[in-house]
Amino acid sequence: MLYGEEILQKESGFYFNIYEPQDYNIILGRSRTLSEDVFEEKCMEDNVKVWKRISGGGTVLLAPGMFVWDMIIPTKSQILNQNKWFKLFSQWVISILELYGIKKIEVKGVSDLTIDNRKISGTSLFIGKNKVLYHGTLLLDIDTKLFDKYLKYPDVTPEYRKGRVHSEFVTTLSEQNITIDREKIKNLFLSFQLPSENDLAELK
Repeated sequence: MLYGEEILQKESGFYFNIYEPQDYNIILGRSRTLSEDVFEEKCMEDNVKVWKRISGGGTVLLAPGMFVWDMIIPTKSQILNQNKWFKLFSQWVISILELYGIKKIEVKGVSDLTIDNRKISGTSLFIGKNKVLYHGTLLLDIDTKLFDKYLKYPDVTPEYRKGRVHSEFVTTLSEQNITIDREKIKNLFLSFQLPSENDLAELK
């Protein structure tokens, strides 16, 4: 079963979960392959498991030192415009992080959330028949060199990346000298009203 598929089958209404991984896992985007994206020997040496998710996008590392979330939004119609969904979800995340006191977040590429031109949050989504699944990460204090260790340089990158290796392209709240209160951040996500299909009509 693909990562995210069980949640899609199980949950019929609004759903949100956020957690910090306790171990190391590589999650391939739906159309990505192990040989393209992953240093397999390093993963085998360190017992890092590799999975494939139902949503698209690039391959990611899930590990301690970051928050990961899964969200499901029920829909009455199948709105296939991914850009509109990404815009809605990005605004939702930015609003939460602004409440925490982070004021300088920008959206770059398709759906990257960035601080000072470095990626701090990556997201992906899957549009189903009557629901949308949205995944995301927020980098807290993970050692960014781990991305270089396990993940190859991707063959498709956003223009703003400008050839930077993973550890120079991504950043963390810790690197940005932002105080990390895990419980406060988590509670802000859990208490903030989830976006809905109706919110798409209000997007500018």
